[in-house]
Amino acid sequence: MAHGNLLVVRDDQQLRPWFDSALAQVPGVELFDVHMHVGENDPDGFKARVADIEGALELAGARGVIFPFNEPDGYPPANDRVISEAAASAGKLLAFCRLDPTKGDAVAEAERALDAGARGIKLHPRAEGFTMHD
Repeated sequence: MAHGNLLVVRDDQQLRPWFDSALAQVPGVELFDVHMHVGENDPDGFKARVADIEGALELAGARGVIFPFNEPDGYPPANDRVISEAAASAGKLLAFCRLDPTKGDAVAEAERALDAGARGIKLHPRAEGFTMHD
């Protein structure tokens, strides 16, 4: 992983002039990444810790939305985790709860998580095996 981090730092340094130039062309722009998975259960093998996400956002001077990766044992604990992590981020992160509409009472989990501080809902038709049409 250290090698990977060194590569990222080198790439960040190479991209910094382009990035700074792009930002200078849009005065007052605020960057907000709205798609950041957190956790260790990605079907493709990826893992992401909040500390890693916060570090990347800091490099860009950005904020973002976090939500759980696919959780084979259900989403309530993972939703609680991202809500807590977002609350501890001093406004850098917002939490979306993740739901599986094919299992359990997804509406009750949405209501519970939104009441607990989630700001939106993440649905993933491919991972949970549902479609978005009638």
